[in-house]
Amino acid sequence: MTWLIAGCLTASAYGQPGLLGGAGTSSSDGWKFYVSYVVEPPPSAGQQISVKGQTDVMHTDAKAGRPVIFHRFLTDPASKTYVGYDVEVEPMDKTGSARLRFKPFSLRADQLPKEYHAADFRALATPQFPAETFQSGQTIAVDVLINPATGQKVVDYVEVSFETDPYSQQSRTARLSGGRRASSHRRSFVASE
Repeated sequence: MTWLIAGCLTASAYGQPGLLGGAGTSSSDGWKFYVSYVVEPPPSAGQQISVKGQTDVMHTDAKAGRPVIFHRFLTDPASKTYVGYDVEVEPMDKTGSARLRFKPFSLRADQLPKEYHAADFRALATPQFPAETFQSGQTIAVDVLINPATGQKVVDYVEVSFETDPYSQQSRTARLSGGRRASSHRRSFVASE
């Protein structure tokens, strides 16, 4: 699978070179998922970047002994495709501590939010994600898209944390996303297989 990054979005969105945006969600039991996605290496002066399509995060709450699962995905309405990965949160004995496991995307196209009109989209190959297990609170890099012509790539920086005070997450999210609501940022990407 090949991902193409084309020109159009200002390179220093949100005041940080290469930052394209962010998205986040939280589970009912206090687990928070936040991802910021950046272009690496950062665009040169005057270079503009566009990622065409839509990007978001959703979750499945823990129930019946199953862990919280965060679902990170990108859709491309032009090619009617989608791609993503899951992050499984396995709480440990210590409050606020968990093991994180990256897994293939577990949702079908018809399970994506209705506003994406993705019910008939086709899944692309899962991006390469870290095979090792991580601890909550760490920031983990995942290469999501690549432009084979320039070598630039879109990288997700994922952080999962536990917060009992929902207001602290809201203020953190506002700071990280430049005051915008992090859970609904959509950026574009162009995909080709």
